Amino acid sequence: ERSNGNPFFVKEILKSAQEEEILRQTSTDTWEFEANEGELRKFAQKVPRDIEAIIDTRIGSLGASAQGTLKRASILGNKPSYELLHFLMELDDHGNRLDPDLITLMNEGILSFDFETHEIHFSNSLFPERAHHLFEYSQRAHYHSKIANHIEAETAPEDLSKVYSILADHYDETSNHAKALQYTSLTAREAQKNYNSWDAIRYWKNYLRVLAVVTKDADEADSITLEMVIPGKREEIREIKVGLDEKILRKLSPCHSGLDPESPPQAASQSPEDFSLPSVFDVLVSVEKAYAHLVKRGEQEAVISSLKTIAEKTGRYEYQIEILIRKLLILESQEITDKLDKGENFLSLTRENDSESKIKIYFCIGRAYLRSNKPESALHYLHKAEELIEKDDKISKNIQISILSQVIGCRFCQGKSDQKSLGLLEKILEIQKELGNKLSQGETLNNIGNVLHGMQEHNKAFEKFEQSLKISKQINYKLGQARSLHHIARACLKIKNHKKGLDAGRSALTLYKKIDDEKNAKDVSEIIKTIEKNMGKSEGNPDPADK
Repeated sequence: ERSNGNPFFVKEILKSAQEEEILRQTSTDTWEFEANEGELRKFAQKVPRDIEAIIDTRIGSLGASAQGTLKRASILGNKPSYELLHFLMELDDHGNRLDPDLITLMNEGILSFDFETHEIHFSNSLFPERAHHLFEYSQRAHYHSKIANHIEAETAPEDLSKVYSILADHYDETSNHAKALQYTSLTAREAQKNYNSWDAIRYWKNYLRVLAVVTKDADEADSITLEMVIPGKREEIREIKVGLDEKILRKLSPCHSGLDPESPPQAASQSPEDFSLPSVFDVLVSVEKAYAHLVKRGEQEAVISSLKTIAEKTGRYEYQIEILIRKLLILESQEITDKLDKGENFLSLTRENDSESKIKIYFCIGRAYLRSNKPESALHYLHKAEELIEKDDKISKNIQISILSQVIGCRFCQGKSDQKSLGLLEKILEIQKELGNKLSQGETLNNIGNVLHGMQEHNKAFEKFEQSLKISKQINYKLGQARSLHHIARACLKIKNHKKGLDAGRSALTLYKKIDDEKNAKDVSEIIKTIEKNMGKSEGNPDPADK
């Protein structure tokens, strides 16, 4: 009852019972209690009331050295690096204690350690969480600061983006507010760029929390709350008041932040004066935009209303554009196409060099035409977007693939399986090759083969299926191999390459059985029977049914 069904809690209770010697393993590998009811009740009274208390008791029972190693490991999260943990141990000249302490912690069931790969894994995330909590703040901040400085110094400037989130988390635990703001904002931007909305929201909230600490004594600060920008999210975000940008930057001088003015940071890690901290309004809009990817379409009107408040307050171009794009997202398709037919120019607000916004608007219009069942008009705007997409803009290229796929689907629904659809699939394949996505290339080659098959171009279809099979084998994609072999067997029926078709069909059937795909296994079995029947006929053995 006290464990509330938590299996880890149950395990810890039983472990305590073993240590109290009232639970033992019998010769038949079963377990039994060696205590009367009174002793069991006495033991039950000693069991902590919650799992956190049990973990704290376990940590408290460790020797001083093992406990210190566990605390240092907690600085590094749920999967601490052996090398970084050794670095922390060396700070206190305890490097020689690391391996013996890891063995102790392994024997206690707190973590596992692979001495070959040097991988450390906690048996439960509560161990590092509680061990971290047991640190005094000053001591905890000291270790976080040391490890952040070490990672930053050891990482090449061009690779720094790979550790933004790690540095953000470590500096967030220190009093170095300048670095905390810098890396938290960089992490949030990266997350938002990759449409990782929850991480973007989390790091922007951390950014605002640090700003609140920095500007808490700023007089005459123009305060604004997150609730103003994120309607309906009050239960998720507490009110945080922040000051204007110039007050923030003024307080973030090198002396205030703890940066050494005589030691300039590396190029990829600028000082606050050189590094462009996002404004309060930028952050609020970014948080709102991240939530906008998660909220229902019906809530978007409130989102636009909030954006208007910010746009009116700042008069800035990017907020006006964001409102336009958001409106395009919530307008009914017919409304958009009607406005275009009447001559409305949705790009009138965009600046000449703002390709990013233009691409987004073209994509919105293209989708509107698709939803109105007008694939040719959608293609027109998709081509306009394509002209503006940069070579390394992977996100836009993936959106382009998505819309092209919808165009092809729409054309199929209209009965148009023709040369144009084939050209669109070839275009998708070309983009996928640029992106280096082998898995998608294999699927697209199969789709091209199917279109060719429908156009009675069976030899060309066979070639595409063979290319798809080759890619699936390269990446060891079993389902892809099965599908390609299935298509090859079907194509071989048409081109009368019976031996090749039989081999492909049997291989596909074997793979389908391994992955429990009964439907396709049944279908390919029918193809195999047909091929075997045709082979019998070609060898002069007519089928009894034909007689």
